[in-house]
Amino acid sequence: MGTQAALSVDECKRAVIEFCQWYPIALTIGYVIRDKQEDALGIPEATKERAGTIAGAYFPARRRVALAVSNIRSTQDVERTLRHELLGHLGSNTFSATDKRALLAGIAEAREQPGLVDLWGDAVREYPHEPVGRQAEEVFASACELISPEWYRRAPAGQVAFADVCENQKRTMSLQDLVDIAALVADGLHQGERHQQIFPVRDNDQFCEGSYVGPILRIDGPIALQRINRQGELVRHSLVVLAETVEVGELVEISYRDGLGRVGALGAAREVER
Repeated sequence: MGTQAALSVDECKRAVIEFCQWYPIALTIGYVIRDKQEDALGIPEATKERAGTIAGAYFPARRRVALAVSNIRSTQDVERTLRHELLGHLGSNTFSATDKRALLAGIAEAREQPGLVDLWGDAVREYPHEPVGRQAEEVFASACELISPEWYRRAPAGQVAFADVCENQKRTMSLQDLVDIAALVADGLHQGERHQQIFPVRDNDQFCEGSYVGPILRIDGPIALQRINRQGELVRHSLVVLAETVEVGELVEISYRDGLGRVGALGAAREVER
């Protein structure tokens, strides 16, 4: 199954549906599945020649996964890509902000450990100009590529490992610790016991923090879109973490603290895009 030179879009879609059956949280995510990577990403300039080969990407603010079918050779590759993007990047946002920072710090502290040094080398080569925290998240996502259902049994060991190496810093993280923590996340997502706690407002953000002033342009399901400057930059706020309701046309300041967005009404906006 899926052993030809490249998958079709329909084959990729079926593989995504099968993945969603294992991980219900994946059903809450939108998918853009296209042949070319620039079409999947929605960035005309992101061709192979300019950006290198990209199989998939996760956009946390838009809650969207992009898959470039021409860069995926098998259904196994689809699953591995989704493990990276969803078990890894989305999964890291099922920690509290405090725990996610502890996880990333533990991974960063262990960058010279056997096994981890190779994952770190890959992350640095792919993201040479990104801060250490973002590189550490890539290392975690790469470890999640290894997790299949038989690894779920390692979830209790992952809980112990997280407490020892991330919370209490008793020792330096090993590759086995990292994989066990990844298994903990995967098992929790499979069981429906882990839920998203960090809702970035921009796709490049790792956490939900800062203050944003501007009009609410529209409510799109569980997301409120806000324009924050004259250039038209948009941010996306999850209604789940807003302490107060917002309405289209309101001029508001939304400030985050400990993952909760507090809303201050500033009046009615003069112009709202429709």
